[in-house]
Amino acid sequence: MTELVKSDIFFFITGGSIVVVTIVILIALYYIVKILRDVEDITESVRGESKRVVEDVSFVRRNLEKSGRKIKSLITKSPSKKKKASKKNK
Repeated sequence: MTELVKSDIFFFITGGSIVVVTIVILIALYYIVKILRDVEDITESVRGESKRVVEDVSFVRRNLEKSGRKIKSLITKSPSKKKKASKKNK
């Protein structure tokens, strides 16, 4: 008889423990899903901003190339170089 009572107590405690562990796991999964959704939102934001940064860098690169060409044309057409070239020819 005492063995029957002991086994009933064991199954009662085991069943209660399984219920508690299941509830804890479900709560943890809820927070994990919530965190993953936030991470997804952050990833989308970073992806959009990185595209904008690439566009900005391309814009700056194009402008630097244009400015470099203008500066180069100014340097090659400078009067001091023309005077030196004309002195060498004489």
